[in-house]
Amino acid sequence: MQLIPKKVVDQTWPEVSEYSVSKMVKETKRFGKAQPHIMGFIMEFCQDLDEEAMELALYLTYVLFRMIEKGYGKNLPQISPEYVIEAYEANERLFESMEGVDDRFIERWIRHSGELKKQPYLFQYVVEALYEEGEELELDEETQGYLLILLKTVIDAFEKIEIGKGKMQ
Repeated sequence: MQLIPKKVVDQTWPEVSEYSVSKMVKETKRFGKAQPHIMGFIMEFCQDLDEEAMELALYLTYVLFRMIEKGYGKNLPQISPEYVIEAYEANERLFESMEGVDDRFIERWIRHSGELKKQPYLFQYVVEALYEEGEELELDEETQGYLLILLKTVIDAFEKIEIGKGKMQ
């Protein structure tokens, strides 16, 4: 997938944050129809989280979808369940390999990893949304890390899109 520009990211999240409840419900339904495997993945992997964390995961997933949709410039191909699971398993292995590593090293890795250079502005948005101080919703570190893995998985699954190709199922 092509790089989603910083300008698209910076314009999209405030736009979505201004949606009315009814527009958000409508857009969430549209997202679920357009990307059922992404929606299903988030719903399945967040079912054991508290309601606020699950709502945040769904909201951030929708915002990522909207950013990618705007950046892609046309209807997005549907992401296959295989791509979602493949991306999740790769991220799970990656983050498990970092277990017990000093937070400063992880922070440096996040900033400088070639892995994240594929979609740096999307990933930066996710990190800021999950870890920014002063947010109304306070997540414990374990939940933040878990959501980071899930949302990176969403980005990585969308990374499989090839311009000009048909549906990916």
